[in-house]
Amino acid sequence: MSQNDLSRSDAPVRLKPGVVTGDDYVALLAACKAGGYALPAVNVIGTNSINATLEAAARNKSDVIIQLSNAGARFFAGEGMADKAEARTLGAISAARHVHLLAEHYGVCVVLHTDHANRELIGWVDALVDASTREREATGRPLFSSHMLDLSEEPIDDNLAECERMLKRLAPLGMSLEIELGVTGGEEDGIGQEHDGAADNPKLYTQPEDVLQAYERLSPLGHFTVAASFGNVHGVYSPGNVRLRPEILRNSQALVAETHNTAPNPLDLVFHGGSGSETQKIEEALDYGVFKMNIDTDTQFAFANAVGRFVGDNPRAFEFQVDPDSGKPYKKQYNPRAWLRKGEQGMADRLDQAFADLKATGKTLTKDQRTPGDASRSGVRRSPPVGPDVAACSRNHAMTGFLPPAHPGEILREEYLAPLNMSAGALAKKLGVPRTRIERLVSEQSPVTPDTALRLAKYFRTSPELWLNMQGGYDLKREAAAKAEDPKCVFALFNFILWD
Repeated sequence: MSQNDLSRSDAPVRLKPGVVTGDDYVALLAACKAGGYALPAVNVIGTNSINATLEAAARNKSDVIIQLSNAGARFFAGEGMADKAEARTLGAISAARHVHLLAEHYGVCVVLHTDHANRELIGWVDALVDASTREREATGRPLFSSHMLDLSEEPIDDNLAECERMLKRLAPLGMSLEIELGVTGGEEDGIGQEHDGAADNPKLYTQPEDVLQAYERLSPLGHFTVAASFGNVHGVYSPGNVRLRPEILRNSQALVAETHNTAPNPLDLVFHGGSGSETQKIEEALDYGVFKMNIDTDTQFAFANAVGRFVGDNPRAFEFQVDPDSGKPYKKQYNPRAWLRKGEQGMADRLDQAFADLKATGKTLTKDQRTPGDASRSGVRRSPPVGPDVAACSRNHAMTGFLPPAHPGEILREEYLAPLNMSAGALAKKLGVPRTRIERLVSEQSPVTPDTALRLAKYFRTSPELWLNMQGGYDLKREAAAKAEDPKCVFALFNFILWD
């Protein structure tokens, strides 16, 4: 299937949670571009960083991209493996299986990807494609959604020739290829180079003519994405050292669209070096067809910072198993589960910001697109019947023409606790309230009180009004249904509440 065919595919209303490949992957990208949002692409190195990413995605009700660099994949297998090439291959496969096993249980779509691979690492990518070929023969799906070749430092003809070869392997498996045109500054696990800091360095800006050439050579072969350089760099740099120019992306999209008479923004673009970027520049990039922004440096620091603070708060626990003065045992503090969990939480908290910056929060394709508390649970907003339609309603129509009101406890249970695999008791402990209060709430036996609303808002980062309005709406609808004698009035009243 060609790039144009794929870009015209209609995105399904819902996708099954888990790793997406083939048409589902393309549908997810199309939804991102149509919705004006992008997904964070998070570099991972082990189960802790994978689990933190999945936790944050579920909490934010957003789909996500999980990716491994060659060094991250090698670390996943263990630095004790003597054969580094074998380690990076086995580590990537092991990570992929971990994601496949868990992603669907977190209730979000995951794009599984490998990051920068220069000429020396092409063998690593080929080995992973071999693994996906075997996996597809056995299960009907590849291990990964996509791979990246970063040959941006080579002449463009050499770059695109190798990309053509690789895409011919990937396309029949339902996989995509990410390419890089122009050199993204900085370094990513040994790939790339430090830029010279000058804002006018031509290597930091992709030429639209190069993007057009890539489109013409690759789009007939299969789906591909482009990491175009517009001044972005890997790592975090002092303000003023790098000047982002998102108009480079706009110009590339316009040239391809005009030359081949396509719809606007025909290219699926990637923003590398996203850590530390200005929110305004991120938003501008989204307007020009960016569906993905890499994040690594910021999440590394967030993980390490949270662990460091825990160690700083419990210094003697990391010197003594038992305090020599007081005799207090420190097992609960030095247990790796304690401080690794702090790292996961710190990383997940930083990803909350990434989802928000990229406008991805609440936009997973695995469920109906509605916010908690929306009385319409169909996912499709239909116009309410008015005038003669209401007058003609029979008693049966009045009682079945709308969904019953949703108790806030149902919303809390299904939309917040279930994706996190969290029990009512666990939430009560985190909120500092009696266990029975939350248990009765989620079982729809008791209402949301102002105190509970304040605590829920603080923990889930919502507003207390969200919970109180849910409760008020629920109470109003129940009262209306109980008191109204004329079923036509009930139907009209409920439709006013639902749709006005």
